[in-house]
Amino acid sequence: MNWYEVPRDEQETTINVDYEERTLVLYTTRKSVANKLIKRVGEPTKIYKTDNKVSGVEYKKRLSDKNIKAFLSVSTIIGGFKKEINEVV
Repeated sequence: MNWYEVPRDEQETTINVDYEERTLVLYTTRKSVANKLIKRVGEPTKIYKTDNKVSGVEYKKRLSDKNIKAFLSVSTIIGGFKKEINEVV
């Protein structure tokens, strides 16, 4: 995927759990999170583009999906960010 360079202050990852529909929706504009998810669970449900480049991805999965834990994994969502924070401090 050819990614649009999303400024850090605009990068976000949101997780929405809909208990009525029993679904999880994960949206991210962070390239590293998207790449980890693609490796672990496959292609996203929806791809958002800016200037014909990927600027975000969205996954919509049933809560009963066998791969649901990958969406809630700290190493997937936060990953190396904790290390970056320690280096700045």
